[in-house]
Amino acid sequence: MWTIWQNILGGSPFTDKDWLNAYFIFYNEEANPVRVRVKDCLDTTKLGYQYEDVYIPWLDGSVKPKPRAKAKTLPSAPDPAQVFPTTLDKPISVIVKRPKKSGTGSSEEILIIEGIEYDKRNYVKFNVFINEDNVNASRPNNTEFLGSFSNLPHGHRMTVKTNKKFRISQVLEELGARDYDKVLVTLIPKSSPVKINGIKIEFDS
Repeated sequence: MWTIWQNILGGSPFTDKDWLNAYFIFYNEEANPVRVRVKDCLDTTKLGYQYEDVYIPWLDGSVKPKPRAKAKTLPSAPDPAQVFPTTLDKPISVIVKRPKKSGTGSSEEILIIEGIEYDKRNYVKFNVFINEDNVNASRPNNTEFLGSFSNLPHGHRMTVKTNKKFRISQVLEELGARDYDKVLVTLIPKSSPVKINGIKIEFDS
């Protein structure tokens, strides 16, 4: 997956020094401890192997939006500033304004769920939908279903605060919402409550 991300999808290399210099201790064939840093494992050729250059069908795969009549207007819902920060203990829908594009270059729009706060000892999951007025009818293979945020319990008590990002340009195109200036975003909790500090859409820099 890392090789595909970096060499085929044009992913940006990681530059975080703390992450790159993180290390693991292994024992070699002579039972001596060997320190291996993350940065030493990112180039497979240095590790002595290279993946065969073959066609990967799922790279070009995409789900189709479920057939339904397109709404002329989005359902009524509040602005994110009226809702967040809040505890996600029930379904929440907000109308999120899309940023105005400047220039002629093509930029990917990113939906950002901001400031997700939770105890890492807890199981956490919530689903995210876009322009879906009936989440009970939507399934993971429907385009309106963007994906999920999840955390498996681990470690000691510690509050984590992070963001979750979704690429939405192609999704909006498939849903016929390319010209909408706002979109409907719905969060559905599937676990114990978590705190959400905001939702916004930005262009990928």
